[in-house]
Amino acid sequence: MTELALPAGSLQSALVAFQEGADAVYLGLKEYSARKSAVNFSFEDYAKILLYARTHGKKVYVTVNTIIEEKDLLGVARLLRHLSLLGCDGVIVQDLGVARMIRLQFPSLPLHGSTQLAVHTIDGVKQMQKFGFTRVVLARELTLNEIKSIRLACPDVEIKVFIHGALCYSVSGLCFASYYLTGRSANGGACAQICRTWFTDEQNKEKGWFFSMRDLNAGGTVRLLSQMGIDSVKVEGRMKSPEYVGAVTKAYRKLLDGEDAEKEIENMNKIFSRSSYGGWLAKYGRSHHADERKSESLISPEYPSHKGLPSGVIVSSSQVQGKLQLEVQLDKEISLHDGLMYLVQDDNAPSRAIKFALSFMSDQYSSSLAHATRGKRVNIVVMGNNPRPLDGSTLYVISSHDQHLKKINENLPMSKIDIDMDITLDQTGLCVTTKKRGFYVAEHYDLEVSKARTKQKDWSKEIPALFSKSDRSLVVATEITFTNKSGLKDEDLFLPMSVLKSIRRDWYSKADAKLEEYLSSSIETVSYEKKMSSSLPPRAQLMTKEGLPFFTHVPLHVEDLLSVDGFLYVPLSPVVFDEANEKKRLSTLLHNLEISGLSKQVRFGVNNICHIAWLQEFDVNIFIDFYLYVGNSEAAMQVMNSIAHFDGGYSFIEERHLDTAQWPFEPTQIEDSFVPPLFISRACYKHDSLGLSCEGCKRNYTYDLRQNEHSYKVLVKDCITYLLKE
Repeated sequence: MTELALPAGSLQSALVAFQEGADAVYLGLKEYSARKSAVNFSFEDYAKILLYARTHGKKVYVTVNTIIEEKDLLGVARLLRHLSLLGCDGVIVQDLGVARMIRLQFPSLPLHGSTQLAVHTIDGVKQMQKFGFTRVVLARELTLNEIKSIRLACPDVEIKVFIHGALCYSVSGLCFASYYLTGRSANGGACAQICRTWFTDEQNKEKGWFFSMRDLNAGGTVRLLSQMGIDSVKVEGRMKSPEYVGAVTKAYRKLLDGEDAEKEIENMNKIFSRSSYGGWLAKYGRSHHADERKSESLISPEYPSHKGLPSGVIVSSSQVQGKLQLEVQLDKEISLHDGLMYLVQDDNAPSRAIKFALSFMSDQYSSSLAHATRGKRVNIVVMGNNPRPLDGSTLYVISSHDQHLKKINENLPMSKIDIDMDITLDQTGLCVTTKKRGFYVAEHYDLEVSKARTKQKDWSKEIPALFSKSDRSLVVATEITFTNKSGLKDEDLFLPMSVLKSIRRDWYSKADAKLEEYLSSSIETVSYEKKMSSSLPPRAQLMTKEGLPFFTHVPLHVEDLLSVDGFLYVPLSPVVFDEANEKKRLSTLLHNLEISGLSKQVRFGVNNICHIAWLQEFDVNIFIDFYLYVGNSEAAMQVMNSIAHFDGGYSFIEERHLDTAQWPFEPTQIEDSFVPPLFISRACYKHDSLGLSCEGCKRNYTYDLRQNEHSYKVLVKDCITYLLKE
């Protein structure tokens, strides 16, 4: 069965998700999570939800899905050490250095690849397997057919697919807009959501949220994903409320089980929903018979935020005794205390939302109503000094009067760290020892051993039963061996139970202290011997004629390559939606280089994990380009070791002054003046943002945008959109 995985920004959200039918939750701890603004989990709360999940046959995944700086490697290692002791069903990772640490130092932790790794090809998935990943969360920009091809070609790795929630405009993990415009790194968990702000199109003289994606709603295709063998489907939303998590869980539980979920979907949309659509999963792409898009727009340029559920048409509006009154023809039921909204035109933005609570409603006979059903025409009073909507505007329900959930009790027992215990009794007393990966506790307790007057308990069973109860300790003995070397048989031994209990409490207290000491102890760092590698030119020198820092397609001819200081450069595209064709083009180029005798003068730049797989069989020089994020020594070692003819690399572009003392090679630092594309999107700006037809499209357009004092250029090439800062 396909697993249904829900977001848990808090312990309450996780409990609600499990209560409503989720098979798994994914959550972030207080550090190294791509959702820094979520409540996130302390280790105490994590231990609670972990035990709850184990008791109820559920799973818990932990996200460590940001790019990690060198100075944070020790902190990450301590976090992973703690997780490995408590247990975890999978760690979702973006940083390839963290992946290497897990594989080598914490192999008990299953390694899952984050969607932020932009894995969207067959060879990308296969290379992830070589890195030790057992599950890959695919990029969210894939069609059903592309997902199916990957599933068939990669049967021995788990595949996870997003099915609901917010979509980024840029391809997963490849957005630099937040960092370059606000200094807040999306790859560090602090995205400023530039795509949800509005721009002015200079040519068309239009304002719009041209990069604000409609939310993903794969209700119509989730069963198809299950039928093609997708192992897990995933809902976005660690910033959302427990009410939202509960509603979306209910809806997709029914959809996956083949049941009608219309009511649950409506409730879900009331709590939170932008304009939604099936995204790339819903027949996205080109017709077999015409070279044009046949699917709906992926963008909602008129309004970027929660619109809820369209519930009626505003037939007319009027001012009555200083109050705004709306006449509404209802398409959905509404009740008093529901939250409502309509949109109006605005001089300073494309539109403005007017939100209000429904406090008074009447029918056509002026009789007051507490509830109105679909098909009714009602009059609604809007309190406050608000502008009138245009006749024919849509009325939205953005919250329901009864959507609040009763809070689930969070006072739960915690999962503990399992240990083995050896207890030995001799003439001097009781010796209690254990060793659990990294911390060792051995205590001897003086205990008078005497012969009992009457037959005693079976101490070989009583003592293990007693010491298996650890009260509030963080550890618990699950395998206990008792050895009697006292010289007396068990049934002849007199042992005071009160003394044994006191020994148990003291021993577990000392075990907790040792555990804390172990978890906070320093971790030995590794300094790698520097491998000689070539320095690379300033990154701004490797630009194509379109003004992009990579080739959108593998060039076929030697004369098309970038030439700098006697070397030829081929920085490959970070997005590849026709892998088979690009590999054919690569073979053609390599053949032409061989004929020209220039094979040793060319350097290929890898910008996606799939490129490593493409090039490993060829005798060509390869460098790490800036889209294959390498921000620490472990990531550098991971990628360098996977490249046969390694020839240097660029540093992580969002960290300008790297500490590279422990790196296995010296990276070329990217100059401050270099600014990459802010967005790379599979959403076509012409079709999706401007709503223009694909008929007769040349597939190559530029548009000029402005936002405040900044100017931008939109480049559309072969249906991929690039936003460049002028």
